[in-house]
Amino acid sequence: MRLVIHEAESAIVRRIFAEYVNGKGYKQLARRLNSEGLVAPVPRGSPIAASWSPTSLAAILQNPIYRGELVWGRSRWAKVHATGRRRRSEVPEAEWVRRDAPELAIVSAELWESAQAARSRRHRGAKLDERGRMVSLPKRPGGRFLLSGLLVCGTCGGSFGVQDRGRWGCNAAHQRGYL
Repeated sequence: MRLVIHEAESAIVRRIFAEYVNGKGYKQLARRLNSEGLVAPVPRGSPIAASWSPTSLAAILQNPIYRGELVWGRSRWAKVHATGRRRRSEVPEAEWVRRDAPELAIVSAELWESAQAARSRRHRGAKLDERGRMVSLPKRPGGRFLLSGLLVCGTCGGSFGVQDRGRWGCNAAHQRGYL
């Protein structure tokens, strides 16, 4: 398999990095890209294909391929025979296989470093794991609202929750700027 840069998509990636460095947050970026009708990468099995989400933007800003570094072996899959399902597990960073590929760099080294520095500043108070990713803080048992986590969107399968002033809606659509 040979990787090639798609120029229209790489322009969007460079824009994401630049706007993040200039103060835009994940949610604000997702809403803007969706409102402009820019096509997003299609997640596997998602009924909301081709829309930007804050988590997809966070993944882009952390993916080393955009600075021209290929990384293999970050996770392993193993079958759990009791359930018949496969389970993904993280591999220690020391075991990853890395290769520089400057021909695949979409963002400059300076822009990459600026985005990582901005990310560190924004997450200064957050708890990070050994790879610099945010760790979820434990949620309160039961949640703040009785039905939170129990209602599901009939369109996309996303969770429902209170959006503002007691109005309920699809969290996935809300984060992407559709509500």
